[in-house]
Amino acid sequence: IIRHTGKTFKSFEIIPEIIISFVSERLSINENVFPIYYKRENTIHEHIEEIRQLYGYRNFNNHDIGYLEKLLSLIVNENENIMYLIQRVMNELKNNKVIIPKITTLEKIINKVLIEYETKIYAQINSSISDDQKEKIDDLLKSKENEELTILGWLKDKSGNSTAEEFLSTIEKLEKINELELNLNLKD
Repeated sequence: IIRHTGKTFKSFEIIPEIIISFVSERLSINENVFPIYYKRENTIHEHIEEIRQLYGYRNFNNHDIGYLEKLLSLIVNENENIMYLIQRVMNELKNNKVIIPKITTLEKIINKVLIEYETKIYAQINSSISDDQKEKIDDLLKSKENEELTILGWLKDKSGNSTAEEFLSTIEKLEKINELELNLNLKD
C-alpha cells in the first residue's frame, strides 16, 4: 500500500512532530508512544500485514512474475521504452492489489522480456534473408572505393542540403538498398 509511493514504513522513522500530534489526536492515542513504535521490529510487520488484509492487498510472488512476463510479451511489440513498461507493470500490479516489489525486481522482469523479444526479432530477420543477402549486408561494412567511410556509414549520412548532387546521392543510396532485395515480413 505504502510501497506505491516509493516509501515503506521504515522510511518514516523521522516524522515531523506536527504530523505525530495530528495523527495522535485523530486516533485518540498518546503521542509519546510513537518513538517506541520502531523498537519492536515485529510490530511494523504485523501492522503492514493488518493493512494488507484490511484493504485486500497481497504480496508480490512468483505467479506474478509469470503473469507480468506474459503481459509484457504482448505489449513490448507496441512500445519498447523501459519507463513506459515499468509504468504499465506498476499500474497492473496496483489494479490487482499487489504490493509493488523493489524496482530492481521489475527491471529484471522487463529486461528478460526485452532480451527475448530482441532475440525473436533477430531470428525472424535472420531466417527471412538468404545467404546471398547476408553477404550483401556484410559488404555494407566495407569501405567504398578510395574512401574511409563504410558503405553503411555512407547510406546513413545525410547532409541536409537540397541540391541536385544530394538528390542524385539519395537515388544512388536507394539503389544500393534495393540491391539487397530485402523483403522482410516481421509482423508475425
